[in-house]
Amino acid sequence: MQQDNENRPPRLRFELVSTENRLESIEKGHYVGIDEEIVYLTPHGSKDEIPKSPKTWLEQSAVYVQDGRLSMDMFRFFQDSYKRWKEGLEAPVLGTDIKLAGFLKPTELKQLMSAGIRSVEELSSASEESMNLIGMGGRALKEKAKIWLGKDDKGKYAEQIVSLQQAVEELKEAMKSKDEIISAQAKKLKEK
Repeated sequence: MQQDNENRPPRLRFELVSTENRLESIEKGHYVGIDEEIVYLTPHGSKDEIPKSPKTWLEQSAVYVQDGRLSMDMFRFFQDSYKRWKEGLEAPVLGTDIKLAGFLKPTELKQLMSAGIRSVEELSSASEESMNLIGMGGRALKEKAKIWLGKDDKGKYAEQIVSLQQAVEELKEAMKSKDEIISAQAKKLKEK
C-alpha cells in the first residue's frame, strides 16, 4: 500500500465553504455563517470526492506515516499542497507536470486534466478506472507516456511509435477484411 500511495496520490481540491453556526444563528435570529476549510480527496481512478477537514486529515496522515502506511514524501506532498493552497498557489505535481510534456496536443492535455491526470508518470501507470475517465484515445496516451519516460528525444519518438502502432493495427484489420473477401470469392468460384 505504501508504494501505491507514493506513486499515485489522491487528487486534492481545497475549498473554503460557509457553514452555519447554529447556536449563534438561533441567538441572533438570523443566519450566521463561519468559514470552514475542506479538502476533497479523490482516490486515483475514481470520480468520488471525500470531504475532510484539512487539519484533521493532516493529523491522521501523520499517524499513517508513523504506522508505515504512508511515506514521508507523500505526507510532505500533502502538507505542501495545503500550504500552497493557503497561499493562493497551485498544488505541486509529483513527477513531470503533464502540461510540460511535449508529446500532447492541446485537446489531449485538456482531456487528461479533466480526468485528474497531472503528471506523465501518473498517466504511464494509469489504472483501468483512469482509462475510463480519460475516454477515447486513453490507451494510446498511456503508451505515449511510457515511451516518453524512456527516451531522450521523448516527444518525437513517442508520437512516431504510437502512430506506427496504430497504423499496423489498421493494416491488420484491412488485411483481415480483404482475406475474408478473397475467401468468399474463392468459395463462389469453386461452386461454379
